[in-house]
Amino acid sequence: MTKKRYYENVDVLRGFAIFLVVLGHAVAKENIVTTESIWGAALYNFIYSFHMPLFFVISGFCYNQHISYKKFLIQKSRYLLVPYFVFSIATLLMQKVLPFFTLVNYSLQDEIQQILFFGGNIWFVYVLFIIMAIFPMVAKIINGRIRKGILALISVMMIYIIVGKNVDLFCISKVTYYFLYFIIGHILRFSKENGKIVEVKERTYVTLAITIALLCVDLGIIYGMRLFVKNFYLGYLCQMASAFVGSLMSYFLICTLREEKIKKILKLFGKYSLQIYLFNGYFIAFSRTLLFSIFHISNPMILAVANFTSGMIFNLGFCYFILKSEVIRFICGKR
Repeated sequence: MTKKRYYENVDVLRGFAIFLVVLGHAVAKENIVTTESIWGAALYNFIYSFHMPLFFVISGFCYNQHISYKKFLIQKSRYLLVPYFVFSIATLLMQKVLPFFTLVNYSLQDEIQQILFFGGNIWFVYVLFIIMAIFPMVAKIINGRIRKGILALISVMMIYIIVGKNVDLFCISKVTYYFLYFIIGHILRFSKENGKIVEVKERTYVTLAITIALLCVDLGIIYGMRLFVKNFYLGYLCQMASAFVGSLMSYFLICTLREEKIKKILKLFGKYSLQIYLFNGYFIAFSRTLLFSIFHISNPMILAVANFTSGMIFNLGFCYFILKSEVIRFICGKR
């Protein structure tokens, strides 16, 4: 692929994905400070069944190396490694200086090891960089062929099952797991550009019906996974199926949108998705600490709403203003 095309729905889908990330963090058990919220646990489990695979599918779809590998790697280091180390160190310092804002307290040595070898608190950026560093070689092997892409999928699945799932060093377990979805996104990209995928028709009721059907299937898989909790292979297949169905459901949900204002908002979320992700933990930590520790509010619904508002709305406004500085743009990985 040498020519980069624009797909509006991908930008909207990226915004929806970061919306899910923030919502998932907002209702996480530790952030609503309760173990009794059934709705919070159900929503959390549903979102976490597919929201990170969705991000890697989108990243694979958007992959387009039109420069030399050396320049490509420097570029990805600029946009991923710089913010990874800056924010990892900032989080480390905050944990030492303001420990009441954090939920964990590891030794300095353990924290440094986590940052260098295990992805730290923002493992998504760490894993994405490793995948980006490896994928150009895989892309050359696939060479835009669906059959070769499927063989690559099967190969990655086998690597994960045989070796990857038990290796945490350099996030190999996560890299081999999420590599699968990155390849899926890449296959969808060249299938789309070669006319193998038909555009979804502008029929709201049809796409909405498909979305609801996929939602039901995904929920069925999620709750059915409890039956295979002791069987790794069946559990892995269910996990993969849930992630794929959930990602597909998200796409069809985006296709049902006819309100341009909602699309515009989601595209704005997508535009700042990395920065929202990077600052999200700080905003939610502040919201949780302020409401629970200072004002002693323990209602999980109030905490969840406040966490989401802080982690998404205030966070977005903050990113919009501070990213006007070139220095801040650089350390936040903004293009």
